[in-house]
Amino acid sequence: FSTTGNDADNWRLAGLDMRQANNITNTGAMVKIGNELESTSANTPNNIEIDHCWIEATQKGTVRGIFINGRNIDIHDNHVSGFRRDGQECQAILLGGGPGPVTIDNNYMMALGEVFMSGGLIVNILPGDLTFTRNYLEAPQKYNPWNPAAFDTNDVQATTNLGCSLTSSGTTVTC
Repeated sequence: FSTTGNDADNWRLAGLDMRQANNITNTGAMVKIGNELESTSANTPNNIEIDHCWIEATQKGTVRGIFINGRNIDIHDNHVSGFRRDGQECQAILLGGGPGPVTIDNNYMMALGEVFMSGGLIVNILPGDLTFTRNYLEAPQKYNPWNPAAFDTNDVQATTNLGCSLTSSGTTVTC
């Protein structure tokens, strides 16, 4: 889903299940509200709501779930997860810019990198008027290709014949 320009107003995405197709990667966003190159606030999308949606990257290769550069944006009660790509920091939600107001409330967000990020891009309109409340953010280390020490002991508990004893994060597993 992508919407840009001052005529991209008054959209409500509700109850959608959006998942990455097999063998498809995306360096942008699965849901893109606005354009990072827009330099006039009045030309950004206005009155956009994302409500009770499931937005998920089911395999590595997709950089972010939602990109925002707009006005009167309300993102609430969503599941936005699975965003990871080798060699690149990823976000579940990236507020690139826009005058706001932007409300991000009661979402589950999971990505490798900055789970949520505001700013950090070269945009022509700085992000403004953000309300960020009651969100759950997760960056699981099992997806981190730069941290080989991250080891989920739950993955080996049922494994036999390893002939080892492993201690990780205070949990000892005898193999």
